[in-house]
Amino acid sequence: MRCPHCGKEIWSGAKYCPYCKKKLSQGSGGGHNNNDIWKIVIAVAAIAAAAVAVFFVLKGTVLNKKDRSASSESTETEIRGAAAAESGLEGAETDSAVAFATQAVTESSGEVTADADTKEAESLETTESPAIQDVYQVSAVQYDLHDFPDIKVYLKVTDENGEFVSGLPEGAFYVNEGRTLTGDLTRQQISKVTQLDEEEPISISLVADVSGSMSDSLPIAQAQMTKFLDSVQFSLGDEVELTQFNDLSNISCYFTDDKQALTDAVSELYADGQTRLYDTLIVELGNTQRQNGAKCIIGFTDGLDNVSSYTAQDVIDLAKDRNIPIFLVGIGSEVDEETLRQISEETGGRYFSLAELDSLGAIYDEIYRDVKQLYLLDIPLQDDDNLEDDCAMDISIATADGLGGNAERLTIPAQELLAASTEPMDNSHLEKVVADSLSAEDNYGISMDASNLIDGTTYHAWADGSDGNGTGETIQYIYDGDYTMSGFTICSGYQKDNGKDLYRKNSRPSSLEVLVDGESVGTFDIEDRIGEQTFVLPQMKVGSEVTFVIRSVYEGYKYPGDCVISELTVY
Repeated sequence: MRCPHCGKEIWSGAKYCPYCKKKLSQGSGGGHNNNDIWKIVIAVAAIAAAAVAVFFVLKGTVLNKKDRSASSESTETEIRGAAAAESGLEGAETDSAVAFATQAVTESSGEVTADADTKEAESLETTESPAIQDVYQVSAVQYDLHDFPDIKVYLKVTDENGEFVSGLPEGAFYVNEGRTLTGDLTRQQISKVTQLDEEEPISISLVADVSGSMSDSLPIAQAQMTKFLDSVQFSLGDEVELTQFNDLSNISCYFTDDKQALTDAVSELYADGQTRLYDTLIVELGNTQRQNGAKCIIGFTDGLDNVSSYTAQDVIDLAKDRNIPIFLVGIGSEVDEETLRQISEETGGRYFSLAELDSLGAIYDEIYRDVKQLYLLDIPLQDDDNLEDDCAMDISIATADGLGGNAERLTIPAQELLAASTEPMDNSHLEKVVADSLSAEDNYGISMDASNLIDGTTYHAWADGSDGNGTGETIQYIYDGDYTMSGFTICSGYQKDNGKDLYRKNSRPSSLEVLVDGESVGTFDIEDRIGEQTFVLPQMKVGSEVTFVIRSVYEGYKYPGDCVISELTVY
């Protein structure tokens, strides 16, 4: 018989349609007496047991056409035998029940009946997961490619009340994966499922506003940050980086599991200067992205950004590209709440406004718990030699009691797959650095050629040897193969002896265009100041040559014809 509501074929004794979940009218089963009803109940139980057994045998296996036919016959035989042995039902009643159960097992196990011209198993369309009640909110909040071709996907799972769902078994997760150009996704194996709080470490970039207006609030903030460090699972491998910012940003403590070093760094913070929030977040996105595993940024500020070169939208775009959520805490009444909330929510984090700084520790604890409640799925990539097509994943949850949910399709750009398959650029792979004009010598006859850009010290520098102030000059970094570029750092001008009088005597770049294998990836504005500046590419690029072109300069007051750079490092 067929369901009068959805039209699907169901067995004649059913009271509820297993597809649309609607109740069937009395008598639709054909008028069984009490003995028949009890037989049917027993048959259903037997069929369910057989179906579950067969499902777990077939789950995750993609059958070829010949195997599918044999498996279908075997499935029906097993279910028919179980029904007859347990209930005594015969004839049409058994046939109807067996037909329903066989169909359910076939659909759940991903079997497909097709004509002779149907595509082979490796190009099957998306395999459907078992029928579920869609009660969970499932979202892929982050993925990590450091272990390529294995992909780590971090899932947030909440119930109808917005509460985190814990303790889901590995067998409740399903992944269909494929490439976007073909449009075909097939069931993919999941190597491992864990919840972060159980055994997986995370990396946290802690960003602290130390501008002058924080002078009254900073002691309380330091106490709360110290309390936050008490909740970090350093013994599990969690790492924290502490970055302070005012006019400039400075990493007080690089990613480490040394709690005492972090605590000491927090205690040494002091307030002074203006607020460079956006630039600091851009740099920290680059630093944090290089960490393996789950990661996030937690930052707080008491005022408006008034110094940054980057914008709030730049921060959002880069955070979304690098899949790093940003949690921001606004302190005081002068905060641009609308912008900070936009940054947090659009990057997958949350914004908190504090009337009293005293509750900061509780908010940090809440953010930390949010990240630690995520599920980690280790998924081996199919067709990992295909680095020209985006990877698409449909992830769903279906528990044994019929509860579950579906995440929006996750798409990983081909450019990121390519970048993940190659090593990062560093000086160990660098063959040479060359400039397109002969370099000058300083007043002591010391060469100022391009090799000085990578010698690790600002005592020596590079200076252009061309006519003019250096505008249009190019510097090439040539590597021994293809590698991934994420960004660069620069110490502009002659910074020997911390600059002193030398810095402003010579011209310095005010903007640099960057090209990877001849393709421009952007032009970056350089601040006119002493110290290291870090820049992150909008997207990681793979190539064997990096070219820097000086597009404009700050002219020196004594030697305007010499454009000088102390250090220029690609990473």
